[in-house]
Amino acid sequence: MTDGSTTSYGQDFMPGSPNWLSVGVNLSLPIFPGDRQDQTIAAAQEQEMAAVDDYDEQRLRIARELRSAYAQYQAADAEYKRGQQDLTLLATQTYSAELNDFRGGRGRFQSVLRAQNTVLTTALETLTARRDRALAIAQLDYLTTQYRGVQP
Repeated sequence: MTDGSTTSYGQDFMPGSPNWLSVGVNLSLPIFPGDRQDQTIAAAQEQEMAAVDDYDEQRLRIARELRSAYAQYQAADAEYKRGQQDLTLLATQTYSAELNDFRGGRGRFQSVLRAQNTVLTTALETLTARRDRALAIAQLDYLTTQYRGVQP
């Protein structure tokens, strides 16, 4: 039997009762076809609203990431400029002064080595800040491309 139709055969248990056969058919007809169209339209509108929500969420997520990447860029840039302009110059001047004192017999060799270590550490920190700045620029470029690509 298929869905939508039923057949039954039975017998009453009363003496002299006849056997019986019952046949039924279930049929579903759309009485209001406009409702079906309304349901289709409502489903399409719901999908459109979900797509708009997804789009807005992506834009907001990328905008937050852009702000974060820009803050990282600014911090790395400030650190790089400070290291390049102030700290490296100061460490180099200190090293030169310590070396001159040692050459003149007034300083200790350990002070010269400590000053030279400071110069190298400062140079490494400046290079690290430069690398961080370059990474932040690359992240900004990538996110900017993503932000433009999300537009409808």
